[in-house]
Amino acid sequence: MPQPRSSGAVLPRRRPADGLIVWDQEACAVYNFIRALTKPYPGAFGWLDGRRWTVWQAPSSPPARRPPLVSLPARYSGP
Repeated sequence: MPQPRSSGAVLPRRRPADGLIVWDQEACAVYNFIRALTKPYPGAFGWLDGRRWTVWQAPSSPPARRPPLVSLPARYSGP
């Protein structure tokens, strides 16, 4: 049985221009955007020197920087 049109949301159709990467976002948002548009979809893209570049994959953002491990002098107690 077909679904009645009144009970579902009508969303706009995706266009190729929807794959344009907004580089001003945080790194994790750019990474997730690229990951969402990889094959079989048309891919995320950006422009560099007037040429369109399709981005199929990107490295995930590095983990938050942790302070270096510091060795403290050992204290021993015993007989």
